[in-house]
Amino acid sequence: MTDKAEHFKAVTERALGVRFVSFNEVSGGNSSRNFRAEKEDGGGGFVKFAAKKHMDVVFERQNAINSPLVPKLLAGPFATPECGGEMCVMEWRDGEMRDPAALTTVEIDSIVENYRALSGAMAPLAPKLSVPDDLGGATTVPIHGDLNWRNILYSGSKVSAFLDFESMRLGLAAEDLLRIPLHAMERTRFWCAKRMRKLESVLARIVEKAEYPEEDWLAALSIYIKRKEGKRTKKGSFAPALALEKALREPMYRRVGRIIRVAAQKGNGNKFNRIIANTKLEEVGRGTRRAAYRVVGTPYCAKFYRTPEDCASSQKMKPSIKREIAKRRFDLRMNSSSMEVAVYDGMLKAMPQEIASRLPETCKRVFHPEWGWGVIETFYANPDGSAIIPYEFECRRQMENDAMRREIYIQSRDLLLALIREGAFFYEPGNFHVLIHGDGSIELKLVDFEPVAKTAIPLEKIWPWFRREKLRRKARRYLEHMRGKYRIAVTPETEIG
Repeated sequence: MTDKAEHFKAVTERALGVRFVSFNEVSGGNSSRNFRAEKEDGGGGFVKFAAKKHMDVVFERQNAINSPLVPKLLAGPFATPECGGEMCVMEWRDGEMRDPAALTTVEIDSIVENYRALSGAMAPLAPKLSVPDDLGGATTVPIHGDLNWRNILYSGSKVSAFLDFESMRLGLAAEDLLRIPLHAMERTRFWCAKRMRKLESVLARIVEKAEYPEEDWLAALSIYIKRKEGKRTKKGSFAPALALEKALREPMYRRVGRIIRVAAQKGNGNKFNRIIANTKLEEVGRGTRRAAYRVVGTPYCAKFYRTPEDCASSQKMKPSIKREIAKRRFDLRMNSSSMEVAVYDGMLKAMPQEIASRLPETCKRVFHPEWGWGVIETFYANPDGSAIIPYEFECRRQMENDAMRREIYIQSRDLLLALIREGAFFYEPGNFHVLIHGDGSIELKLVDFEPVAKTAIPLEKIWPWFRREKLRRKARRYLEHMRGKYRIAVTPETEIG
């Protein structure tokens, strides 16, 4: 035992009136010195020496958290002027700390599960905590404030305790869990690519398992970055060095943002994932690659790639299509449903109201553990409860109603003209679906977006004129087909030129 440790031991024994057979220093933070003290009868505890302002936090906040995951205060705090502050004794918790890059899936899930319980236990302390100025009017909850790998103890593969609540405050709900991998990333050299990939995997798993939405994670990341930049600036470091450090960190932060977006859409924080997981799905249609399902009891329908079993039982499906399905089901970038949502988001932002009003009210990515990526969107039904169908099928069903067929045709033509004028990425007029309202009027809805053609050089992406002309040619062909097959009489001058 060092002379310093002997000094702290003597101070502790005088304050408590007991004798310790061992008194060993353990790792701690920058604001305290910590020791494990053991008596002859096996009792003892965790002895902390810190400044009075830190000890007040330990006494008032940590001891007020009613959770088995938080060590309780056993004695103190006692004033110890000879040690420059105060001393207290807390429960000793057996366990070990783990490097975040070495965490297993079970350990990561345990962190998320136990943090959820801790968050509930901290909630009653909200009135006693202050809100940081940089959070503005954001919704805040009590958080640990400094949750890194050194403040989490494990027993086996389970979390046994959370430590060091000196930084406890009000903050964004996702801040604590985000800090666990991000704190380690900040201290990983940029050339340690293998370690960084492991930490990114830990981050993705945490975001997937936690129940916070994507917006909360991204807001927590933004706050973290701003505070880090503020701390670096306060240090008064050499300006070029700060600029270089910022430049080296920016790619990491961008990567973290991308991981968060994908993992949040894939995980429990996506409310539509929870709807899909807990609701009966009723198949309402099947295409070459995907099947459509009604999400029973909700205003939604969902589309996923057909399962391997379904593909195997299909005699008409080409082997190339089966391989494509197998490759794309779990690949977010190549998945048709994912691309469909991207086109929807782009159209919703760029298109005028006459087109935007035809889009589904909801169109979001969802993830199913067995089916992979899919899309969930508003389910439109006719007054009789039947699902809306493509305009050509509706024309076929209305062969005895000339006025209805003509109205379907006119709305299709007007919508195509608007799409051509705006240069929209929409190349499948056959995906206009007819919604019949209770008063007998109809409205066309745009569904099942086809963003790009399968060409070696997609000129439509880089040349708006080519995109408009391609849609114009398709529109002429579709309208001519409708006029001939469904006997629709219109004046030539009103058609697409």
